[in-house]
Amino acid sequence: PTPVLIYVANPTLTPVPTPTPTPDPARVPFELRGKIAFLSDRDGGPGKEPAVWVMDPDGSNIARLTDPWAYELALDLDTYSPDMSQQVLVCNWKGLHELWVRKTTDGWTWRLRAPPKGQAYHPAWSPDGVHIAYVSQEDGNDEIHVLEMRNGTVISDARLTQNDWEWDKHPSYSPDGRQIVFFSNRESGRRQIWIMNADGSRPRNISNNPYNDWDPVWIKWPGTAQR
Repeated sequence: PTPVLIYVANPTLTPVPTPTPTPDPARVPFELRGKIAFLSDRDGGPGKEPAVWVMDPDGSNIARLTDPWAYELALDLDTYSPDMSQQVLVCNWKGLHELWVRKTTDGWTWRLRAPPKGQAYHPAWSPDGVHIAYVSQEDGNDEIHVLEMRNGTVISDARLTQNDWEWDKHPSYSPDGRQIVFFSNRESGRRQIWIMNADGSRPRNISNNPYNDWDPVWIKWPGTAQR
């Protein structure tokens, strides 16, 4: 089913790892492409599950999804290389969460990132196929890092965010690869949706509300993999 968008301005509208099948990017609904989907408690209450919401990259046109499958598909697609030949996974190895890569053709896997301390998780592949953003705890708190990988080998590992005690989590690249969306508790103490440039510069809060918003994903589709 195609998810129905219920816009805030008009709420009365009718509305790991084991080898898994490769998801079909063509299933991404056209009206959601380029939007940012996320979880929120903005219409929640005691005992109520968080809902999936979407918004434009500038924080406008906020709407609630009536069905979460498109959000779940986008989350899954974020872990695949642009050509769908590889998938980055989080594996628990001797009590630590590490990044591994699986080839979708034969299921062969190899270790990509084993942090010297802490955990590595929330990986997202870049549209250029070269970078993988992820969250690392080796800095003492949750910070976003980015790997540069070529021919299955890590060339560099750079830290993109710098906090004293706050955390930044769940990175996801924009369709052109120039920006990264994530969620953070910086400034307000609440979970909010932030965007920064792919090099970590110019972070800004685009949700900026009294609720909690988290686990964002920038919805991409076939043909947006190259700049």
